[in-house]
Amino acid sequence: MSTFKEHRGLLLEAACILSVGLVVLLTAILGHPYHRGFFCDDDSIRYPLVSETITTPEVAIISFIIPIPIIFAVECYRLLETSTPRDSWHSVSRGVLRSFLEVYGIFVFGSGLNQVTVDMGKLTVGRLRPHFLAVCQPDNLDQLCPSETAHSYITDIHCTGSPGIVEEGRLSFPSGHAALSFYVAIYVVVFLRHRLYWRAVRFPNYLLQAGLMFAAWFTSLSRVQNFMHHPTDVLAGAIIGSFWAVVVTRFVINMKVDSEHTSKDELRSLRATPTHLQGPNSV
Repeated sequence: MSTFKEHRGLLLEAACILSVGLVVLLTAILGHPYHRGFFCDDDSIRYPLVSETITTPEVAIISFIIPIPIIFAVECYRLLETSTPRDSWHSVSRGVLRSFLEVYGIFVFGSGLNQVTVDMGKLTVGRLRPHFLAVCQPDNLDQLCPSETAHSYITDIHCTGSPGIVEEGRLSFPSGHAALSFYVAIYVVVFLRHRLYWRAVRFPNYLLQAGLMFAAWFTSLSRVQNFMHHPTDVLAGAIIGSFWAVVVTRFVINMKVDSEHTSKDELRSLRATPTHLQGPNSV
């Protein structure tokens, strides 16, 4: 019973993550996009199909792997630097593992909420990708769009392309790549801002934060470059990812573990002081 009480927070966190993951899975399996038509003179969907700079599996794998060494290393550094001779290796390593699981678990939970928001937009709006006509390959386009009705809006489209690829061509808004990359970047930046605040590592910390933001920006730009998204799709995705990163780090998990102005020596001194010698207001 004591073990359950000790770990019930992590168990509840795992249950929430699995619940959100189930929603994402069911949406991917059962969801179908709204079949939107287009204007005959719409040149924004006549781009060619080109290879992707960063594919969906690549951005997913990278996004979930990058935070692991960063979070683990920072938590190790933070707890080892503030530990005292009284702390056993077992207690320190246990604290590192628990802190890592909490921070990374909430990260995964937020990424699930981010993906649900993206999927809802994609399936509801059904915006056509810039290369839609290239993957659709309609066999009746000349009949539906004669020169005298260039601005006509048509919905009766018969695509001859692969059904799965055509369905993907209707999922332009918002950009999932932009949403996920900005979510990861801002979540980790906030984590570094509040957990790694000692002066000795200030500039490497800033450099890492800048690198994460540049990576998110490059990923987003590549989607426009590859004709996978319209610029407004990428903008919406970046806003969604940033929103969930801020919400999760601000309201779901408390990133502030100690005073940002507390030095390592002060933390060691505080932890080395016996409990009965600390004042009544000591934490």
